[in-house]
Amino acid sequence: MKPEIYNTVSDTLYRIISKFREIEKIPRSFGIEKKLYPSEIHMVQAIGRDPGINVTGLAQHLGVTKGAVPKILRKLESKGLVVRYRDDSNNKEVYFTLTAEGEKAYRGHEAFHATLDAQMVQMFSKFNENEIDLILAVLGELDSLADRALHGT
Repeated sequence: MKPEIYNTVSDTLYRIISKFREIEKIPRSFGIEKKLYPSEIHMVQAIGRDPGINVTGLAQHLGVTKGAVPKILRKLESKGLVVRYRDDSNNKEVYFTLTAEGEKAYRGHEAFHATLDAQMVQMFSKFNENEIDLILAVLGELDSLADRALHGT
């Protein structure tokens, strides 16, 4: 590959990654008065999709450590979006469900993603099947590269 082509691809990828990092810092309302950061709304989403989920399930779903989950849960509880409870059959385990306000945020987030998904479908409809296959192949290679970088291999 010519260096100028590599530089253009690399610069474009870096710019996209940087924009998504910035997006991750922006809180949004998702149809409720309180603004939620992406880490918060994604936990709301996980609980909304699996009411009664526990800390281990949330960590697995979100791809984070179990230690990271309680901090976000405390924020969501203080915002009145999540409640914790114990099941009579297993008093040791703590489970989580959404409040009415949490449900509203969950539905708002689903609508937000429906809009984004429609935009993505429209964007990808510009490409033919072979081009989509190429895009998927490139994304797969980038995913593998990111895994190797994360694991130091």
